[in-house]
Formats: sequence, structure tokens, C-alpha cells
Amino acid sequence: MASTVFKDCLSAQISLTANPNIYFDKMFGAFAQMSATDVEVPNQLQAMIALAALPQKWEMLISIITGDVEMVDLNLSKVHTAIIT
Repeated sequence: MASTVFKDCLSAQISLTANPNIYFDKMFGAFAQMSATDVEVPNQLQAMIALAALPQKWEMLISIITGDVEMVDLNLSKVHTAIIT
């Protein structure tokens, strides 16, 4: 179960045409579901998965986000906030 959810997380992409909140809602839910089954995905890895899901046109955000946030503090919420704003 957790492996299927994790695979879905890895294959999900943020759409240029859809609201990015749809992607993040799915990711927050998926990581919470995995956590409920005692599969913890580290915060930094969650954030990196989200950054990897950015459309090519938005890839410049990766250096902006990682430049503004220390890697030790990087998490999915901070990536979400940076992309939404």
C-alpha cells in the first residue's frame, strides 16, 4: 500500500494549467497516509519530490527556493508556500 502511494508521489507532476494546490493537497495526503502506516518520508525528501515535479518552465524556482531556505529546514510546506506565492 505505502509503496503504491509513494510511487504515485514520484510520478505526479505539477500542471501549468491547473491550480498547484491540487498537486500539494494530493502530496500532503499521500505523505500523511504513508506516515499512518509507519512509513516516514523525510521532510527534505518530500520537498525534493515536489521540486522535481515542477514544470520545466518553472524550474528556476528550484534555485530560488533552495537559495532562500536552508536544506535542513526544507519541507513540503515551504515549497508549497513558495510556489503558490
